[in-house]
Amino acid sequence: MLEDAREKVENIKAGLHSKAESLDLPHKRVQLAELEEQGAAPDLWNNSGAAQALMQKLAAAREVVAPFDSLGKRADDLRERTELARAEDDAELAADIEAELKSIEAEYAALE
Repeated sequence: MLEDAREKVENIKAGLHSKAESLDLPHKRVQLAELEEQGAAPDLWNNSGAAQALMQKLAAAREVVAPFDSLGKRADDLRERTELARAEDDAELAADIEAELKSIEAEYAALE
């Protein structure tokens, strides 16, 4: 069971990497950082139209990047928990891992 979970997590991580590459996610992260920096400018709201446009761009950029970051972190955490459960032969943790894996798989499927 745990070996199957570990393999599924590895497949999800590989799929995320592939999707990130196809969406040019590293570049989008750079753009997001630049937009966040602009959004932190003290005089941002001196021009409310430009500020609103920037906030819309920022929200759109976060909408693309955040699901990948969140899912990647959850998959990494699950991989670590899987190794821990296997090392400690923890049946309760293994059951939690199965539930979390189903949630991660559903979220990953929604990205496709």
